[in-house]
Order: sequence, then C-alpha cells, then structure tokens
Amino acid sequence: MMKKAVVFLFSVLLLAYAVSGEDFSREHSYGEVSTTSPFVMNINDLVFPVTKIEMFVNGSFFNVGVKAENLTEYFKIEDTKYYQFKLSSEVNNKNIEAVMITFRVESDFFKDNKIPLANIYLAKYEDGWERLETNYLEEKANYHYYSAIGDGMFEFAIIAEEDDKILIRTSELPETIIQGRTFVIPVKITNMANVEKDYVISMDNMNKIADWKVGVGQENRAETITIGAEKTKDIPIAIFVKKTSLLGENSFFVVIDNGREIKEFPITADIKGIDEVLGYSVVKVEREFEKIEGDENRIKISITNNGVETTRYLIKTNGIERFGEYYFDESSIVLVDPEETKIIFLNIMPKSGAKGSHEFSVSIESGSDIIEKKQYNIEVISDKMISTNNLELIIMSAILIVVALIFYMYAKRRKK
Repeated sequence: MMKKAVVFLFSVLLLAYAVSGEDFSREHSYGEVSTTSPFVMNINDLVFPVTKIEMFVNGSFFNVGVKAENLTEYFKIEDTKYYQFKLSSEVNNKNIEAVMITFRVESDFFKDNKIPLANIYLAKYEDGWERLETNYLEEKANYHYYSAIGDGMFEFAIIAEEDDKILIRTSELPETIIQGRTFVIPVKITNMANVEKDYVISMDNMNKIADWKVGVGQENRAETITIGAEKTKDIPIAIFVKKTSLLGENSFFVVIDNGREIKEFPITADIKGIDEVLGYSVVKVEREFEKIEGDENRIKISITNNGVETTRYLIKTNGIERFGEYYFDESSIVLVDPEETKIIFLNIMPKSGAKGSHEFSVSIESGSDIIEKKQYNIEVISDKMISTNNLELIIMSAILIVVALIFYMYAKRRKK
C-alpha cells in the first residue's frame, strides 16, 4: 500500500472539463496486438493529462481496443478527493505484461503549490491504492512529463505528494521551564520524496532565553540533517535555559528549511526563576541558648522538580564549621521525582565560645550546575553554652554527690 499522501486536484489541467461538465473519453483500436507488436495510443488534449499509452501483452490478440476516460465518481485517498482516470481493454489483465503511461503536469502547478518535481507519481486502484514506479522525463512547452509502469488496466490517479512530514512533540515539553535548567525539544522529520534531501534546522528568537544545540552539532549553530528517500529521522534539540532569561511566558521557534521553503514552528514556554521553584523559608537565625543544650536552629529547604526526569540534587554548606556543627534530617543528597516537592531541614548547633555574628552559605547543585546559592547570618548571643561533655560530667558528679550524701546520712544514723 502506498504511504499517506496529500493529493491535489489538477484544476489547471482540467479547467475545460470543469467548465463544460462533459466527460472526456478517447478510444483506439488495433487489428492485432502481440508480444512483438505492442499497442500504442497517443493522446493530445489539454483537458486530459495522459499523452501516451503503451500496452505490452503475452500472446496474440485481434481487434483490440483501449479506452481512456476521466471519471465523475471519485475514490478517496486519506479522505481527500482527487482527479482520476480509467483505462480499459478487451485484453484481460492476466495477459497484460505491462502498461506504460506517459502523462504531463503544467509547470505553474509546481510553482503555485510548491511541490518538488520528484513528488509526482501515478497510483492504481486494485483493492486499495498502490503506488506505481514513476520516472521524470523532461520539461517541454510549459509542461513536465512523466512515465509510469503498471501491470494492467485500472483506475489511476496522478498524485502530488507532500515532500516531508514534520512532527514536534510539544506534549513532551515541561509545562514550566526553570532558569539554569536543560530540556529537549523532540523533532521527527519524514522525507516523503523518493530522493535524498537535506534539512537545515535552527532556532529563532532565543538570544535572551537560552542557548541551543541541534543533535550533536555546535552550540547556537544551524545544522544540516540529511534524510534518505522515504526515511524518518529523530532530531533532538537541546535547550539550555539561561539563568538571566526573561521570566514568564516566552515564545521561540524551531526553524526548518527543506530547500524550497522555510517553516517555523512556535514553542511557548513559561519560564520560572529558581527562587520561585526552590523557595527557601528562613532568612535569618537568631537564638539565646545559655544553659540549654541541644536547642538547634533549623533552615527549611523546599525543592520542587518541574522537569520531566527524576533529578539528583546535592545540598552543600560553607562556613558553618567555623562556628558550629550541622546535620540534615535526611541525606544531603536528595532525589526528587518530576512534579514532586521535598522538604529538607538543615540543623545548626553553634559551638561554645562562638559568641558573635557569623556568615555561612547554602547551595543546591544539580550535576555540574549550581541551581541556587543563598547567604545566611547566625548571631550567637551568649558564649556560656555548656558543652555536652561538661553537662554529662556535672550530672554524673551531682549523682555521685547525692549518693555519697545518702550513704553518709545512713552511716551516721547507724552510729547512733
């Protein structure tokens, strides 16, 4: 079965027929047709695109006629009506070795519809439409001539096929695009022509939004992709969103040049800032911890993954070790699934004698990228904090003193 095609009505060629409303029919007879003497019928009428019919048979047949006519009832290809014609003969198809059909298409048709010459072919109808081997011959007197080879007398259609199919799966793009993150635009191109073609692929309106790369090509450079005849190729376009990109809804374009026209495919993205996504909740830590052991300061970190893949985040601190110790309620390595939010608490315990103001930073990394980095202050108001070891010693000493006093009082009573 032939591939899906876009079928065009040859209105220019059939203008006279459309105006008059009359059927076209032409018949020619031979006294004898044989293996060595094929049937040949020439037609020269502007309302009918076929100019020559040659029928090659197995055996010998007498008083053979061939009829060529256009039809007022149409079959459909992919739900699109098209012009068709019919060839018939007394010779049964099983006795026909081949039928060579020469037809023509007006030159203006290609200009008006932007159809490459290689995209014209002939199809026959026999339990469904079937594409026939079709070859381009020449241009002459404002017409382009073709020849096609069939294996019998059928209904036929001259088809102008769309040269490519371009699919950009926008449903796979993230709804929210985050500053500093990367995503991929999946592009699929099918070359519907029967010749190899080059496609030049690039992006437009990206200067203030992102850097980009087509396939394995160079960054911010158009790439030429060669696709074989009737072949399909997937071309991923990697988009690296700038940390300084414009926030809110932005539009940019995938641009594809197939050699005869340039097509632009718009992409709309809602770009969010990192602060909006991560949402740190505490900006300053203050406390008085005199004689209170283990009362910790906490920083709440909220991480939301708006991407399409599970992402590994690494939380790092810098500067806390100068005045205290810290730990996370969970690991500092956090895996977040798409559209998931995770809350992580960073707990800080200042050291004894760390009175005064101290600065430290917390950063979130994903791969080699620093997603966010924030500065914090902690002010230790008193340096009279009792360390864990001293507190334990005092408690033990107190217990021993109490025990000693009990024994002393008990011994004293026994003496009395």
